[in-house]
Amino acid sequence: MTFKEAVKSGIRNVFNFKGRASRSEFWWFSLFLLVLELLVFVLGSGVILVIVFSIEGFIPADISSITFAAPAVVINYAINIIIIAIYVANIPISIRRLHDVNKSAWWVILWYLCYAFLYVVVEIYPANFASIDHNHLGAWLCFLILCLWIIWAIVLLVFCVKKGTQGNNRFGADPLDLSAQEVK
Repeated sequence: MTFKEAVKSGIRNVFNFKGRASRSEFWWFSLFLLVLELLVFVLGSGVILVIVFSIEGFIPADISSITFAAPAVVINYAINIIIIAIYVANIPISIRRLHDVNKSAWWVILWYLCYAFLYVVVEIYPANFASIDHNHLGAWLCFLILCLWIIWAIVLLVFCVKKGTQGNNRFGADPLDLSAQEVK
């Protein structure tokens, strides 16, 4: 599958959690989402800097002295919402990719739940992690979940790199079997 075909298929199946996705479809669409995320982040951050520096009228020596204007805050929220939407768009194709190697969707869902938990905990915890009491149960729980999340990510990477099941499996027809696709 080419890059263009994978992007079209990924967009067309953005809410499809059933079936299977080949390696090429998954990796090309994931690359597309990564480039899209980087563009949104870089362009959005650039717009925020232009707004802030035009309001400030100069480039301050101390970045902490910048006062953020309302438009910059709105753009920042918009960037975060778009990036979350990009992450959400990656979930169905990840699930279909795991289906291709005959694995359940729970592998991806639990990884995202760990990610969400870590995000919430890091946002709630103080920015200065040196001030955290490392004997505190919450800090150790956070560390444990981070380690599990990293190990889980490696396992998911292995699954996504692995060749898919040849022929039909419990999740549907082989996406690389052209004769099965013509029957649909």
